[in-house]
Amino acid sequence: MPSGHPGISTLGEIVTRRQPLGATVWGLTFTSLVALSLGVSRTEAQIGVSSGVAQVALIARASPKASVQAVSEAREFNRSGNLRSAVVSVRFSANSAHRLVVRRTHPRQGSRVWVRGLDGEYQEVVAGPGVTVARGSYSATHLEREVSYRFKPAGGETSLDLPVRYEILVDPEL
Repeated sequence: MPSGHPGISTLGEIVTRRQPLGATVWGLTFTSLVALSLGVSRTEAQIGVSSGVAQVALIARASPKASVQAVSEAREFNRSGNLRSAVVSVRFSANSAHRLVVRRTHPRQGSRVWVRGLDGEYQEVVAGPGVTVARGSYSATHLEREVSYRFKPAGGETSLDLPVRYEILVDPEL
């Protein structure tokens, strides 16, 4: 005896209704098709929009800086008559492309100084332009270069104090 509510008898018992397996699968299939048809309109609206790998370049600029930290004493390694050969270690740092240049400080009467340039040849150091002895790019650490000299002292001079100074020229275009 029906109570007016489907699935409940007049005695309060729950009546179990069995549906055939085909009806349940059909219902799920129908629900899936409806859901997919609603999703198609969203997909079509996004045609032409795509995602991909983006590349971003970050550039940090710092003012070019360079400095000479230390210059060793000249170490003589050869003497031939009045011509002496020596080497000096120059320690420096540079955060940009740079050149290490040797310049003559004050000419001593009768003395001459040659330094080995970038090309490996000895060039006389005279007042003015100087001789480039090293060239490099950015370095995060301190650099050390050995600079080779030939020195002809003025008559009677025995000191190995070379009349030169060292400069680091910062050249960002190197």
